Amino acid sequence: MGLTTRQLEAVAVLETARDSCIVAGPGSGKTTVLVEYFKRLVAAGTDPLRILAITFTEKATTNMQTKLGLAFQERGYVSTVHGFCARLLRENAIFAGIDPDFYVMDERESARAQRVAVDEADARSIRRRYRRSDSGCL
Repeated sequence: MGLTTRQLEAVAVLETARDSCIVAGPGSGKTTVLVEYFKRLVAAGTDPLRILAITFTEKATTNMQTKLGLAFQERGYVSTVHGFCARLLRENAIFAGIDPDFYVMDERESARAQRVAVDEADARSIRRRYRRSDSGCL
């Protein structure tokens, strides 16, 4: 299956830029364009392990890794935004002052942590208001 005219235009634009961002609607072929661009970079002599592709969804990451796996033995690094950030933090955890064994919360854990943080902030705010009202200030 070949690229559409618009996809070919996108690949051509990518070839003129060092860092690139593709924004398009669902099903428009963003992954296909990125894989084609990746192939062209490698054909021009770029080491696949020096290419970083960041996607927004696990589905797009898996799709791109699969397509690259069919084209190359070494696939480069493809990740979601949060996966890339977690990798970067893990590789530099000591320098960043965080526990190297940290993990990224799932949606349920994140929602629970947000509720706890809001409840704690509300409780602190209420205590401050109560202390100010005792001193005659409101």
